Amino acid sequence: MDRQFSGKLEELREECERFMLSMDTIDDMDIEELETKAEELKREEQDYMLSLKQRCSNGCDKAENGFCAMQLEHLKGLGSIIESVSFDLPGDDTPLAENEKEAAALCTEYAIDGAVSAIRRVCINTLKTVITEKRENKG
Repeated sequence: MDRQFSGKLEELREECERFMLSMDTIDDMDIEELETKAEELKREEQDYMLSLKQRCSNGCDKAENGFCAMQLEHLKGLGSIIESVSFDLPGDDTPLAENEKEAAALCTEYAIDGAVSAIRRVCINTLKTVITEKRENKG
């Protein structure tokens, strides 16, 4: 397989492992540690978005610039959807803390569904690329 994809797939594997290890220790963390962890992850995401924005403007060709811009808009939109969940539902007598908990759980479920779908798309596109390469090498 192309080394470019091997590197990106390895990056994905490492991020998944890091995420799983992090999630395994959540129950043992106190609130301050959890808040610190959340802030670290937010900074990482902000740094990633900034690097993506820079790649959009520094890409070598139109296709790469266009793809980066499309990816950036998709991620911004996904973030907006997740952040737009209202914790204080109008006409709802449920305590705000319970609404926050429910909204956070729904956001988590939505984000996990999105991640699973993205990983599935990675696999499909990787297979398509490998199939194309093998057909080219065969012919």
